[in-house]
Amino acid sequence: MDKAILRRWLQAGFIDEGTLFETSAGTPQGGIISPVIANMALDGLEAAVYASVGRSKLARSNAQLNVVRYADDFIVTGVSKEVLECEVLPAVRRFMAERGLELSEEKTRITNIAEGFDFLGQNVRKYDGKLLIKPAKKGARWVRNRYFRVDGHRSWDFATKGPADGSTSGFRLFRAMTIPITRHVKVRGLANPFDPVWTTYFARRRTAKRSVKLFGATTWC
Repeated sequence: MDKAILRRWLQAGFIDEGTLFETSAGTPQGGIISPVIANMALDGLEAAVYASVGRSKLARSNAQLNVVRYADDFIVTGVSKEVLECEVLPAVRRFMAERGLELSEEKTRITNIAEGFDFLGQNVRKYDGKLLIKPAKKGARWVRNRYFRVDGHRSWDFATKGPADGSTSGFRLFRAMTIPITRHVKVRGLANPFDPVWTTYFARRRTAKRSVKLFGATTWC
């Protein structure tokens, strides 16, 4: 990004309920500039992770490394705790230190997929070898307390059981278990929807997605 544009963006301030507030330092909570800056600062993190186990494709394949990142939140999966702890974690710390950043000790941990972990409000865990992704308990409690307890009324009961008079008016929540599992194929890391080179790739993904929706076919990657 052009640094002049970035500087003006940082100093543009923000409007809340019709009032303009200056930004002399930092960025507004929830502002779109935060993930943009995070993506700029962390560009190259994936390459640093892969390079931590060696430059060859074989080394990366043996380590079974995968990186998933959303702005400044990311997870790294690997073949073993030793690889993640002794190779990947030090490399990530060095990468961030070069940019004046550091990992959050509170949020950084190494865990087995069988124990699971929370990421972006979702819990990722394997049950008897089967991977399931579902809303994290912390997020579910927040939604319940935030939206379904108003003025002392137990509106959660209304949302899940319906009106006390037995009528069908209003809305009702449904259990997640009633929704069929849909497999999602991750978009290739280098794919760019604005680059004509990838037009065919994204067209084939859209076609495959429609096929799955209509006929239950298997998607491609």
